[in-house]
Amino acid sequence: MPDQRSKLRPDRRSVMSGLVLGSAVLAGPAGAAEPLPEALSRRIAALMAASDVPGLGFGQIRGGKPISAAAFGFADRGRRLPATPDTAFLISSISKVVTGTALMQLRDRRLFALDDPVGPHLDFPAENPRHPGPITFRQVLTHTSSISDGGYEGFGVDGDPKIPLRDFLTGYLSPGGRWFSPGKSYLDAGPGQQWSYSNVAFALAGYLAERIGGGSLKRQSARNIFGPLRMAPAAWSLADLGGAPRATPYVGQNGKLTPRAPIGYPDWPAGLLRTSPRALTRFLAAHAAGGSLEGATVLRTDTVAEMADLKPFPDADGHTHFQGLSWEGGEKGKVVWKSGGDPGSHTLMAFDPATGNGAVVLTNRSPNKALQNDMQELIREAMA
Repeated sequence: MPDQRSKLRPDRRSVMSGLVLGSAVLAGPAGAAEPLPEALSRRIAALMAASDVPGLGFGQIRGGKPISAAAFGFADRGRRLPATPDTAFLISSISKVVTGTALMQLRDRRLFALDDPVGPHLDFPAENPRHPGPITFRQVLTHTSSISDGGYEGFGVDGDPKIPLRDFLTGYLSPGGRWFSPGKSYLDAGPGQQWSYSNVAFALAGYLAERIGGGSLKRQSARNIFGPLRMAPAAWSLADLGGAPRATPYVGQNGKLTPRAPIGYPDWPAGLLRTSPRALTRFLAAHAAGGSLEGATVLRTDTVAEMADLKPFPDADGHTHFQGLSWEGGEKGKVVWKSGGDPGSHTLMAFDPATGNGAVVLTNRSPNKALQNDMQELIREAMA
C-alpha cells in the first residue's frame, strides 16, 4: 500500500482548507446519549448515500458537554457488522491534537517553554542545514518549524508500523540518516519563516513528549488523557487496541469501494490514533469546556485557550493560514477544527470556543471532495 499512502500523504494535512464556520446507512443511530435531531439524521443519511460511506460515527457537544454519540452504517460492510458509538475508527490527523495535548501537559508542568529550542531535549541533531539555528516547540506545533514532508515516500505498511519512531526521525532529520535529504527533509525557508504542514514535525512532537515526560507517548496519553476522560477504546496501535471493535477501512478501486488492511506508518503521533466517536466526543468536550470534563482536568484553562488561539502564517505561495497549537481555523477568533484523511479514513472535529458547541465526524472510507464538503455542512448544522 505504500504507493497509495504516499499519494494521499499531502491530504493528511487538513482536508478542511477553505472552511470558515460563522445518527445505519439509513439504519439509524446506535446507542446515542440523546436522540439526534431529525434534520441531522437526514443530512447524515444523505451524506452517506452521496459518497458511498460504509460507516460513520458522529458526536455532538453543547456548551462544552457531550450530548450525543451515534453511529450509522457498517463497521464492516461485507460482514454486515454495524458501526456503534464505541467502534474504533482511525482518526488520522485529528491525532495531532491529542499529541499536542500530551506535549502541552508537560509545558503546564513547566518542563519546557514554547519558545525554547527543541534541540537540548533530543538525543540526535535536528536542524535545517540551510538555516542553522534553533527550532522551537511553538514552531513544531504550528507547522512553522521548516521540517518538510517532501522526502516522505513509501513508508506506509499494512498493520502496525515496523520502523520505531526514533529510528524514523533520526533517519529522516539527521545528516547521514537513511532517508535524510537537505532539500526534502527541510524547507528552503528557515524556522519560523513559513507555514508548511508537516506530519514529520508532529512525529517529532510525540518524540519530544517521550523524552521530556520520561515514558512512551502511548503510556502518557493513556494515563493522562484517555484514562481521566474515560476514553475507550483509544489506542495508537492495533496491538494495543486488542479485541475492541474497529471499523474496516474502505478505499476506491475500479470505481467501487473495497476493504483494505489497516494502514500503519512510523510517524504515528501525527495520525495513527484509533478511537470511537463516543470517546473522541469526550476529548473534544474537554477542550471546549476549558480543559476539564466531569471533574477530570487534562489541561489548564489558559492552555486550552492558547492552543485554540489562531495566528496568521504565510505559506510559500503567500496564502495565509490561521494556525493554533495543533488546531487550525479559517479566521482568528472563530471556530477551530482538525481534520484528517488516509486510505480508508476521512475525519473531522471542530468547536466554537465562544459557545462550547462542536461536533465529531468519523468515517471509514478514503477522502473525496464531495464528502469533505458534506462533512463541513454537517458540522455547521450540528453547531448552529
